[in-house]
Amino acid sequence: MQQCVNYTIEKDFKKDNAIKTLGNRLYQAKNWLSNSQALEGTLAERSLRMVLDDLRIHITEHCLDEKQADMLMQKVDAISQMMNRLLQLRVQSKGDTSEATSLSRNISQQLDDLYRSLEYAINLLRYTSDYQRPATTVNGKVDQAQRWLSQPDLDQFGFGEFAIRSLIKIGRQLVSICELSYRRDLLECCLNIENLLLKYKDLLRRRLPINGPECVMISRSLSSHISQLQRRLQEAIIYQVSDDFMDITSTIKILRDVTFQSSNEPNRQELFQTAMQEFINHSSTLTQTARLAANGTSCRSKSTIETINITASQINDLTPQVIYAARIGFGDPTSSSTTEEHFDLLRDQWLTQMEYLRLQVDEAIPSDEFVKACEEAIIHDTQQTEKAVADLNPSIIIDSTSNIIRRANRILLVTYQEIENSEDSTFTTQLQKVSNAFKETFQPMIAAAKQLALNPDNKLIHSKWQQTNNELIDAIGNIREILQPITTNLVNDIAHISFYHDSRSSSRSPPPRPPLPSDEELSASAAPPRPPLPVFEPRDEETYDKDLPLPQPNQPMLMAAHDLHMNIKQYSSHDNELIALAKKMTHFIAQLSLLIRGETGTKRDLISISRELAEMSEHITYLAKQIAKECTDRRMRTHLLQVSERIPTIGTQLKILSTVKATMFGIYDFLPRSLSKNERAMINSEEDAEATEMLISNAQNLMQSIKETVKAAEIASDKLRPMDNKIRLRWTRRTR
Repeated sequence: MQQCVNYTIEKDFKKDNAIKTLGNRLYQAKNWLSNSQALEGTLAERSLRMVLDDLRIHITEHCLDEKQADMLMQKVDAISQMMNRLLQLRVQSKGDTSEATSLSRNISQQLDDLYRSLEYAINLLRYTSDYQRPATTVNGKVDQAQRWLSQPDLDQFGFGEFAIRSLIKIGRQLVSICELSYRRDLLECCLNIENLLLKYKDLLRRRLPINGPECVMISRSLSSHISQLQRRLQEAIIYQVSDDFMDITSTIKILRDVTFQSSNEPNRQELFQTAMQEFINHSSTLTQTARLAANGTSCRSKSTIETINITASQINDLTPQVIYAARIGFGDPTSSSTTEEHFDLLRDQWLTQMEYLRLQVDEAIPSDEFVKACEEAIIHDTQQTEKAVADLNPSIIIDSTSNIIRRANRILLVTYQEIENSEDSTFTTQLQKVSNAFKETFQPMIAAAKQLALNPDNKLIHSKWQQTNNELIDAIGNIREILQPITTNLVNDIAHISFYHDSRSSSRSPPPRPPLPSDEELSASAAPPRPPLPVFEPRDEETYDKDLPLPQPNQPMLMAAHDLHMNIKQYSSHDNELIALAKKMTHFIAQLSLLIRGETGTKRDLISISRELAEMSEHITYLAKQIAKECTDRRMRTHLLQVSERIPTIGTQLKILSTVKATMFGIYDFLPRSLSKNERAMINSEEDAEATEMLISNAQNLMQSIKETVKAAEIASDKLRPMDNKIRLRWTRRTR
């Protein structure tokens, strides 16, 4: 039976790895606390700072109880304040005083308490399925929030409200770092959602009917504002990515120059401290923005999200090592080659990791929206340049025009990535053409900007710069237009209904109205009998379009099937094999839910349905592979294959678990007679409960995997080659 739960091993390993990493850093932090002579800037001190950052992240993700999360956050903030006080005492050579010793001991004890509380919270979610754990991405939180708003009675774990409060918290955190133009909309969205959430909870507390006008109105309004917040978050995060990742090398280059400059330079110590702090802040900002891009945008690729988070953690671990090497180099009066080589080695590692992180972030966000954000930023930089020209300020002119070129280089880099990613020859040819034209605008603009910085009062030079800069912006617009997705695969049947007559018949006048029958004719002839109603026999695909029964809180398997069916029922099963098969599987899971509860059927029915589900799992993976095979976008293809490849494994596990569950039927009669009646009942109930729990978790994972596969297939369908006589994949919205 243990072999049937391999699907959860990967998730459990990641949780164990997070706890293990936190434990290792905690060990280093305690060594720093116990050493009264240890000062700021060491690796152990940096580890303690990272422990506090990790605790904040894990508390946000894993503590469902809002009061408990706030209490733990307050403890983290208190530890941070005590640590700052301890550093002040050690800098003043008072690390051995009773106050410093008490602070060290108190910090160590509170860190242990926080670690145990976090470990307990993570273990509570260890063996649960995706339906029984809080989401970690904005997409997942929005899904859980919408699911709760549609069926608040079924959210027995409280994930829906927790997800909404997490979205509000993310929005307010982003307000403190994002561009000013996005702050007002974000704050307004957060306030509206918070007020609506309070009203909605009050209605639920008063036990008003869920389908009543008040609940429905507030639920729809709350759902609309949550979707709006999701869009605002993505826009702000993408703009932040375009701004922060514009330049990733300058601070570490400055740090190296200051570290190894001559010891006779004036203000050398102050310059080094400034360069070191700017590098630390820059590195922290980049990793924070990368995590926001992974968890807060429309990216649904779990591998990309995990890669970004892991790489960001590796950079956070590498940054204090770079600082430590810089301190050694700065304190070496001879500036030996060994010291420089050591720093350069760590610098190259940091730059390599940061470039890889930037590449992954670019893949996580939509290219057209990124180009649009860069275009808006370039227009803003252009306005700053015009203002600097009017003020005759050459330094602002240099800074603004330099930012324009940096952003233009980022756009060119993303454009090349899209060309390499696509296998559509028409698309790549067009994009290559406009990118070449875009690149040709760089040198004239740079030359004109240099002349403008030297002669800001020369109107002829100013006019020349305006011309070259406008050409660059126009070229960006051409790239953005090509990158914008064109959705042509999604069709609505009502669009094919013609409201016009044939042109030949419309040119003729209508025939005259026939005369009404007279009273004599009506009385002489009896009315003909009513013809029988046509017999309507629903097709197989229409049978599975029917809604599933509304699940109860104690029906988690039916809940998962119902959630998937609600997500895909908007599409017609006609001419879409994937949707038809997914709907059929939801109905089979609903039947399986009744069987394992003993409400209907026999063990033979249980085994038969699980066998058919396993076969359908194989077929739905085959369809996903066929779609991926014809997809011209490599990233979309990889994502579709990743989310669909585990479906057959889960389906096979479901068949095995169902067989185990079927063997539990009637096991009570075959237990040894030497056991008492209560002992036999206890054995039977424990084994049956374990088998049922594993089966439910497996079915939930299957429904979640199919949901992700359908979503990935729908996105990939916009990038398909013609598939004549292969598979039916027409995304048509139902009109009834």
